[in-house]
Amino acid sequence: MSRSAASSTTAIDASQPAAPSSAAMPVLQPSRVPPPPMPKDPGAIIGPTRWRLFKYHILAAILRFACAIAPLYTLHKLKFGFPKGIRVQKTKLPSRDRRRKIKAYIFKPAENNALYQARLKEGNGKIPVHINMHGSGFVLPVLGSDCDFCAMLADELGIVVIDSDYRKGPVHAFPAALQDVEDVVKYVQKQPEYLSSKISLGGFSAGGNVALSAACTLNFEARNARPTSDSTSSSSNGTAKPNETPASVITAVSTLYPACDLTVPPWMRKPTPQSAYDCGIVLPAWAIRFFHGSYCQIPEHYSDWRASPVRADENLFPPHVFIACGDADKLYDGAEKLMERLHGAGHPDAVFLALPRMSHGWDKVASPGKPGWEERLSSYKGFLDCIRRGLGDDSAKRVD
Repeated sequence: MSRSAASSTTAIDASQPAAPSSAAMPVLQPSRVPPPPMPKDPGAIIGPTRWRLFKYHILAAILRFACAIAPLYTLHKLKFGFPKGIRVQKTKLPSRDRRRKIKAYIFKPAENNALYQARLKEGNGKIPVHINMHGSGFVLPVLGSDCDFCAMLADELGIVVIDSDYRKGPVHAFPAALQDVEDVVKYVQKQPEYLSSKISLGGFSAGGNVALSAACTLNFEARNARPTSDSTSSSSNGTAKPNETPASVITAVSTLYPACDLTVPPWMRKPTPQSAYDCGIVLPAWAIRFFHGSYCQIPEHYSDWRASPVRADENLFPPHVFIACGDADKLYDGAEKLMERLHGAGHPDAVFLALPRMSHGWDKVASPGKPGWEERLSSYKGFLDCIRRGLGDDSAKRVD
C-alpha cells in the first residue's frame, strides 16, 4: 500500500472531547442564543483595523493586476490540454443582484461520450451537474485556473461541470462569495436541461471553503425554509430540525486543502505534522492573515459556521464528503478537525486523504515523475469517486 493511501483515513479517538454542540454556534436570532465568546488569549482574532484594511485593499489591487498580466492558468491549460471533444462555453449567470452577473465556464463532454449519453438517457434528457470553485485566498481573481481539471471531470464523469467565479475580498467581504455559490446552485436547479436532484460541489483552498459552506447553508435553508446568508450578522447555528431527514440539496462535496477553520489565528495554529515538504507552497502567517482578514472583516464572522464550516452542524453536510490535504499544509489541522467531527457523528461517507509531505496547492505545481504527481493522481481519483457515489455509480462504492 502506498504511503498516501495508508494515510487516507483518520482514526477517531472516542476519548477525545466531543465536538462543540450546535447550541454553541452562531444563531439567526441573537436574542435567543448569544454568539460564542471570542478567544480571550493575547492571540485572539480581531478584525482588521481601518489602516490594515486599507493596506489589504492596496495589496489586493497589486495581486489582481499581477493576475491580469500573467494568466498562469492559461499556460497550465496548454501544458495539459483538454480531452478530445470537450465543449467549453464562457458565460455569465444571474445573481440575486439583478445588476450583477457571475462569470463562469461551462464544460460539456463530447457528444459521442458514451457515459454522457447514458446519463442523459437515465435522466430523461437531463444531465447531472458539478460546480467547481477555484482557489483564491478569497482575494485572487483566477477564474479558469482549474480549467484542465474541470475538462477532465466532464470527460471522466460524463456530466456538465460549471467552473464558477465568486466575489472576492477585501472589496466584497463575507458572505458575498458564499451567496454567489448559492445563486449558481439555484440557477442550475431551475434549468430544464440539468438534473436538479444530482448537483455536487467542489473546490480548492478558499473555493473548498465556500463549497463546504454552501452545501450546508443550502441544506439549512431547505430544511428551515428561510435564507441563511443574506444577513451579515453571526447568525445561524446551522442546526437541522429534530426528527427530520430530508434529502440533501447537494449530493456530494469534494475538496482539496480547504480552509475549514478561520477561527484560529495563523500565529496560534498547531504545527503541521510535517515541517518538511516535497511539493507545494508554504502559506506564511502574514498571507493567511491577509486572506482571511480580507474575507472576514468583522471579528464575529470568523466563528460563523458559514465562514468556518468546521463549526457547522454535522447533519447539514451532504451524504458524500471528500477532503484531501497535505500534512505539511497550514490548513491541515482544520480539515482533519472537520473530518473527525463528521466521523464522530457517524457520517455515512466522509473520506479524508492525508498526503505525507505535501504542502498547499501541491497538485498545481506537480509534474509527471516528480514528487507530488502520484499524490495528485490519488487525490483526483478520490475527488471523482466521491462525486460518482453521489451519482449512485456502483463502480465508486467504498470498500471498508
